[in-house]
Amino acid sequence: MKKYILCFIVLLGLNTFPQQSVKDTIKSAKKAKKSDNKWSFRIGANMVDARGPRIKFLGGLSHIDENAFNEFPVVIGIEKKLNYYLGLEGSISYNSWNEGEGRIADEILTFDRQYFSFDVMGKLYLEDVFKFSSPELEWLDLYGYAGIGYFKVNEGSMSINYGFGSSIWISNRIGIDVNVIYKNALSTSRFEIGHYQYSLGIRFRLSKSHQKPVEMVEKEKIPEKDTDGDMVPDSVDKCPNTPGFKENGGCPYKDTDKDGVIDKADYCPEIAGAPENNGCPIKEKKEDKPEVKEDAKESKKPEESKPQQSVVELSKKIKFESGNYNFTQDTYPYLIEVANKLIKEPETVRFRIIGHTDSVGSYSSNRILSRTRANAVRNYLVDKGISKDRIQTVGLGESKPIDTNLTREGRANNRRIEIIIIK
Repeated sequence: MKKYILCFIVLLGLNTFPQQSVKDTIKSAKKAKKSDNKWSFRIGANMVDARGPRIKFLGGLSHIDENAFNEFPVVIGIEKKLNYYLGLEGSISYNSWNEGEGRIADEILTFDRQYFSFDVMGKLYLEDVFKFSSPELEWLDLYGYAGIGYFKVNEGSMSINYGFGSSIWISNRIGIDVNVIYKNALSTSRFEIGHYQYSLGIRFRLSKSHQKPVEMVEKEKIPEKDTDGDMVPDSVDKCPNTPGFKENGGCPYKDTDKDGVIDKADYCPEIAGAPENNGCPIKEKKEDKPEVKEDAKESKKPEESKPQQSVVELSKKIKFESGNYNFTQDTYPYLIEVANKLIKEPETVRFRIIGHTDSVGSYSSNRILSRTRANAVRNYLVDKGISKDRIQTVGLGESKPIDTNLTREGRANNRRIEIIIIK
């Protein structure tokens, strides 16, 4: 009977989507991972190793005849996801030992014995908690188990359970589930002793809920066509052939006097001037300058924008709003000065733009976001006349903080860019 059960599990998994290629399987599993279904159901076969002093982790796999794995060794479970990292599963299982072969507590059984159990287990999804998952491994779930249970061979006993397992998703709704649990018996009964239970089965997703954060889901969508490479899809880009900015509809900001200072940051938008003087001519007479309130000058003109500062120092002052790649308002003067310095470099010089984030959000989404921020700076520089071929972009996510992530100010400092000149 046990052979038929194993064949049933394998054939069910293989025949669910017989026409599906490996590539399509991975795409389908990614789609399922994004929706992160709330309910799932599993059914499969189980094996119980209760050989007493002989018992070792996975040791029962080489002594199948001595274990409970006969008649109808079935296990059925249902899980509810509490959030993206935690789940709660209840399961029941049935099994039996054969007379003359089965062994419990180092004793050969003289007649058949049945095994029944009911368990309630908490599940911790390890790849999400410890942030070692990647988009290429979305088809794989690794989890830890812990909980309590009741099992009966003769008199019955409560147990403290712990273990681990994995689900391999072969389609959007169906996966192969394998796990091992150690059940520490709380009874001193002759047959109710600590034992391992191994399970192999099929897991079915039943409903959808508990979605990933919106920002993370958006980053995983198949990218739309973006002709100018400014991270704004052509379908919503008002300037699809010219690199621009998302907050400006995909178009570059207007620079009426062509002095390299965009109008929104230019104190003299119709008179060509110097970037270090906020777009106004340096030698312009005081009475000819437009009136600008002193507090406005101080808020817009960065104290750090001094000629002696390097590109590396200036680039660290390029900051972003939390959760996206929009520049903060006081960043544009630094962008302008960085662009003017890089334009003066010889054509043989290359630049590397490194993006960083704070620790808000998941590790994988922050890696994507940091690369997107680096691309936003690259697009600005390309718009100012620097060849795209001279610029590399790298996203390091939250891995290289320069300040604490426990305060708002510290997180703002960590949302930054670093530009390195490669001679």
